[in-house]
Amino acid sequence: MDEEAADALADLPAKVEVSVYSMDDAAMDRITGCPASGLRARRAVSLLRARGVEVVVKTPLMTLNREALPDIAAWAGAVGAAFKAFPVIVSRRDGDPRPLALRVRGEELRKFLAGPHFDCGESRAACDADPDAPLCAAGVRFCTITPAGETPAPATRGRAHDSRGVCAAVRVGVVVRARDRRAGTADPSGPGRRESLRMTP
Repeated sequence: MDEEAADALADLPAKVEVSVYSMDDAAMDRITGCPASGLRARRAVSLLRARGVEVVVKTPLMTLNREALPDIAAWAGAVGAAFKAFPVIVSRRDGDPRPLALRVRGEELRKFLAGPHFDCGESRAACDADPDAPLCAAGVRFCTITPAGETPAPATRGRAHDSRGVCAAVRVGVVVRARDRRAGTADPSGPGRRESLRMTP
């Protein structure tokens, strides 16, 4: 994320979700496997918030960062971003189950689910408002962009695609929907919906 990209996103009626696993740079880099990933993630959030872009900081709970949630939540609030944490850890796209060992379990998981940081996603009311919405919103309401600029299909083993074409299509869809809302011709199945761009450090 640089200033040019932040400027472009500021022109869209979209929100951006940024994954932050820890406020400790060494811990963040250990989880992501990418050097300086914590610095890059925090810079992205700062650039976007400075331009008024809606940002959601998202953190998957795992054994490597279970003590980090309060600090991440406090930082997100200080910069004007929303914060969502969730306990879902899945296997790798190639089927490798090793990440499952990072799941928080038992009493610790129960405490998290009853605590202030758990977010289960969209509310039932939001789902009921659009009963014809697809079960998976990938490629329809959001795209994920990796550090390599690719847009992998979530939870699939398919090859990732270059983000430029995908995001161009998403941009067109977002702009058209915004135009239709202003003209009063928006599809009534999705009132007030905002598309998302998800960034993984």
